[in-house]
Amino acid sequence: MNSKPSDRFPIGRTEQSIPSRFAECLASHPDRPAVIARDGQLDYRQLDRASERLAYRLHALGGEAGSPVLLLATQGARAVVATLAALKAGRPYVPLDPMAERSELRRIVELAGPDAAFALPEFESLARDLVAGARVVSIGVDDSPAPAGDRDRADPGRAGPFGLDAPTADSIAYIYFTSGSTGTPKGVYDSHRNVLHNVRRYTNNLGLCAQDRLSLLQSPHFSGAVSSLFGAILNGAACVPVDPRADGIDSAAQWLRTQRITVYHSVPALFREIVGKGGFEALRCVRLEGDRASSHDFAVFRRSCPPGAVLANGLGATECGLVSQWIGRGDDDVAQGALPIGRATADVTLEVLADDGTPAACGEIGELFVRSRYLALGYWRRPDLTAAAFEADALDPTLRRYRSGDLCRWSADGELIHLGRRSLTVKWRGRWIDLAALEACLAGGPGIAAAVADVREDERGDAWIVAYLVPAAGAAPALDDLRRRVAARMPGCVPQRWVVVERLPKDANGKIDRRALPPPGPTTASPAHETHDALEALLGEIWSDVLGVVSVDIDTPFLELGGDSLSAMRVLSRIDAAIGVSLSPSVLFELPTVREQAREVRRLVMANPPPESTI
Repeated sequence: MNSKPSDRFPIGRTEQSIPSRFAECLASHPDRPAVIARDGQLDYRQLDRASERLAYRLHALGGEAGSPVLLLATQGARAVVATLAALKAGRPYVPLDPMAERSELRRIVELAGPDAAFALPEFESLARDLVAGARVVSIGVDDSPAPAGDRDRADPGRAGPFGLDAPTADSIAYIYFTSGSTGTPKGVYDSHRNVLHNVRRYTNNLGLCAQDRLSLLQSPHFSGAVSSLFGAILNGAACVPVDPRADGIDSAAQWLRTQRITVYHSVPALFREIVGKGGFEALRCVRLEGDRASSHDFAVFRRSCPPGAVLANGLGATECGLVSQWIGRGDDDVAQGALPIGRATADVTLEVLADDGTPAACGEIGELFVRSRYLALGYWRRPDLTAAAFEADALDPTLRRYRSGDLCRWSADGELIHLGRRSLTVKWRGRWIDLAALEACLAGGPGIAAAVADVREDERGDAWIVAYLVPAAGAAPALDDLRRRVAARMPGCVPQRWVVVERLPKDANGKIDRRALPPPGPTTASPAHETHDALEALLGEIWSDVLGVVSVDIDTPFLELGGDSLSAMRVLSRIDAAIGVSLSPSVLFELPTVREQAREVRRLVMANPPPESTI
């Protein structure tokens, strides 16, 4: 059920830069909280001064005006300060994942061409390693006044401190690079105007206001952070950053409960882990994006959220921002299966087209095309990719059209239903997975005649990467070898479910019929080595349950078993609840086996033994 959006963010407020809009909020709400994080809590005046001071430090080091600046930070107050500082300095920011492989980071840096970097102190050496001769500015939260020569404090609406050219609505705001599993990364870049239009859509659809507190769970290098961050600080509201990867799911959930967030935003899987446990008494809105949401998620929402709260399920992309949104309430009747993604948002026209380019009839499947004046500017330094995805509109020269690659259909009541990607590229837990590349990796393994990869949901609504394998004649798939092969070539894409079939089902055209593939059941990870004690057995049971496998070899690395950052947080939360030992998330990657993890638990217990410990 959709309600008519209000106009809390008028169209006239989009013809300016992000810092200029922030200055309006500063003038109206100088003492309201802007950022509430564990590494710093800032009101609007403090955020303004801290970001301005950082912008001055960048400017003082020199460099080319308008050139990109790297952002190496985990989520928190300092990341927010640095983001705003880059924009005040007239620089587009390029957020990177400091934990990613160096080779991937170097590819991105080569494409982006930055000459400076903002970095948390622990990532400064990484920044210098990535950009030879880079101007590196350490990120801190500092409320002291900016040096002489900063903006006229009597004129808080003026952007461009320290004599810099003020960014305009047309200036480039950011470059977000995809986290693809294979190939060369591509960076989507966009203008200040388009960011403000996207904020306008969220603001008016969800009624965002200065009294709201918005969760900020996405890491800075995910473009999903844009709407939560700017949806807050460009409306006089507060953003509440927290990093579940570093803090753990339970700790992150408790922080968000304590801060009484009113708007929650994440992928469905993380929503189930955090909000699904209840206790969010101030919550009025849940936003689900980044992966397909189902009726199971709506049941969790209905059970866990306060009366009167709404669930917003939408579709968006870095290339186009939010394009559709469905608003559901607890007393709505929801059909089993995927939740609708609703109707087009403001300033957007959606078309579902058949293969011949004609509009698909109601109920027919087609590809989604987005028409708007406010699409992303394109792919950074890749005119070929830009031309393939974006085109001038044939009817209106002021519009452009984006080919989304999403398969959709219209329902009888005019709602859009999302059916997945046209290509074999799917989004799983915030990461793009190239299924074709994964299938090629699997099929190249010993003893494999053919392979298909897919993402499937289980009865709990959890999504898993599934590998369907056809053995070569007289051979038996060696799953341990295949896990190691995928982990080495496509980190983060190791299947969690393995299904051996005699043949792959085909449709009438001779193509593989993915819908006819059997549902996956639990998979035996590998022959389980005999455990030495009760602790190894307990950890093996936790790993087995979280990863959905029958048994776990205590010497098989976590990533090779299909573990990822979300399942790592689940494992650590379960260990803390069962044993009372809080482990760092890095343990599952630095000490990646049950045997090594058990050794670390014993060390911690010996250093601080609980009463009557039997470990």
